[in-house]
Amino acid sequence: MKRTMYLFCIAAVLISIFLFTGTSSAEKGGTYDWAGFYIGVNIGGGSIDVKQKNTANGTLWGDMLPGESFHKKTGGLIGGGQFGFNLQVKQFVFGAEVTTDGANLKTNNLSTFGAADDVFKTRINFLMSATARAGFALDKFLFYGKGGYAGALASMSVEDTTPRNTGKGRAKPWLSGWTAGVGAEYAITKHLIAGIEYNYIDFAKTSVNYGDTTGDYSFDAKIRNFHQGLIKIIYKFDW
Repeated sequence: MKRTMYLFCIAAVLISIFLFTGTSSAEKGGTYDWAGFYIGVNIGGGSIDVKQKNTANGTLWGDMLPGESFHKKTGGLIGGGQFGFNLQVKQFVFGAEVTTDGANLKTNNLSTFGAADDVFKTRINFLMSATARAGFALDKFLFYGKGGYAGALASMSVEDTTPRNTGKGRAKPWLSGWTAGVGAEYAITKHLIAGIEYNYIDFAKTSVNYGDTTGDYSFDAKIRNFHQGLIKIIYKFDW
């Protein structure tokens, strides 16, 4: 994860230098118009903190008991696309945006309770957000904040393969929550825009059950401290 974030920071710095030195400027002829529909791609990285707290254990193989918990931090790559529109009133820009991304954020955690042989795995496969944006334009530069709904598809599992008692379970919950972020964009040409963006995401607690025929193995799961950094390339339409 550290390597991913280092690469993102280096890329963000290089893009910032490129934008602010104006090595590729937008077409001349007046103040840039940010109004219109747009579509684009993004790539970056993120980090998450996964916490699970046991609420019930009626299985023969589960290690954890109600009240016991664990958490694990991890990170990985994120990439996908976005589309939206902007309205401009003088220097103020308002809009809405939908972002969809694939992700490779996963954790492996070995329980420290009981026989300490339960292997918990969590993976975020897909992310989406629907947000409102508000910003301030300085000709070809746009600085904005955003906020709204965030959702994710998670794949969560536990497995005990050590005899005498063995078992496994899996859940694929949809996580819902909110996101807030800030970003900056620069109009390279009339239609081509580059940007960088940071988002914080918080998902509500969800209940998962890994139990089998012997009983429930239930947890309250929480994805927290979700930090996301993206580099964006955007094409803006005239309409």
